[in-house]
Amino acid sequence: MNEFMERKVKLTWDAPKSSYDVVIVGGGGHGLATAYYLATRHGITNVAVLERKYIGGGNSGRNTTVIRANYGIPEAVRFYQRSVDLYKTLEQETDRWIMHQQKGLLWLAHSEAGIRAERARAEVNTAFGAKTVYVGPDEVKEIAPEVDLTGGGVWPVMGGSYHPEGATARHDRVNWALAEGAMQRGVHVHQRTAVTGLLKSGDRVTGVVTDKGPIHAGIVVSAVGGHVTTLGTMAGIRLPIRTHPLQAFVTNHYALDFHPIVASMGLLFYASQTARGEMLIGAEIDRQPSYSYRSGHHFLQSCAF
Repeated sequence: MNEFMERKVKLTWDAPKSSYDVVIVGGGGHGLATAYYLATRHGITNVAVLERKYIGGGNSGRNTTVIRANYGIPEAVRFYQRSVDLYKTLEQETDRWIMHQQKGLLWLAHSEAGIRAERARAEVNTAFGAKTVYVGPDEVKEIAPEVDLTGGGVWPVMGGSYHPEGATARHDRVNWALAEGAMQRGVHVHQRTAVTGLLKSGDRVTGVVTDKGPIHAGIVVSAVGGHVTTLGTMAGIRLPIRTHPLQAFVTNHYALDFHPIVASMGLLFYASQTARGEMLIGAEIDRQPSYSYRSGHHFLQSCAF
């Protein structure tokens, strides 16, 4: 955090109560958004958000900031289109600058199969409410002149799909805007409060055990991201989920000339430029399951082609 956000936002750190109507485990984007929308949309404010480290200290502070709805599954398209729409008005609603920028997302195709996949993506997106169109090589060049259509002679760009509503936002600012908005309405956010167990009555979860004592709750919400299996185990539930890290990196600063977000399923990468001029580049998940937040040299090596 290098923007002195606590000097700009109004945060109230209340002492934890013995019970709440809702306890949300996880103080990242999902947990804070849940608290914020419970308070603003439903008037539910007797809520506590418990974060074992600091707000946004997990995946929410380590992501590539892309906001999109161009998924290939109908249910996902509808779900994420709602997210795209909410982000458009979040700055006005919270009166906080989250650095939201609508850049457009260009998804490249490098083969006949890739072309069919991107045509299908555009059709599914259009049918279920997201704005995505198929584009040919010339249109790709118009959207992103920096793209080499020859692909170095190995991965030629034969077309793609373009999602004009694709956007980015600064993750730290999103987390803190949601936290402030929730706190202003009476929600408690407790940092450095680790959940070590769950309180139960029969087969029902009635609260949480923390390193600072038990807290009773009418409802306990899991918003712990990749650690969901750990919390599920505490509840006696074995979830069919494995957690794999996804790595990304930033380069040195360049001139602010690269405007769209560019991705490729064939090359397993996505790239965009930050407000400071860094190129932010990521790839697909690591094959080895892990809860680690550490990066590895093998990832950088795989990107240096």
